[in-house]
Amino acid sequence: MRDSVKSLPIGIASARKNFSSLVSQARNGQRIKLTRHGKNVAWVVGSDDREALRKKTAKLKRKGRVASGE
Repeated sequence: MRDSVKSLPIGIASARKNFSSLVSQARNGQRIKLTRHGKNVAWVVGSDDREALRKKTAKLKRKGRVASGE
């Protein structure tokens, strides 16, 4: 997960119309921040970023810094 990559905010309606393009961008490392009425509601990230986040979260759980969510 690259900390230097800034997220690209995009409204839900626009995202719906351009979903294929957004998936391609996420696959290429761009983080997409989905917004509704100017508020963040979701993220689209590529599989590399997702895997890095999963590993980072697992490491923090082992250290007791993140609740397990169970």
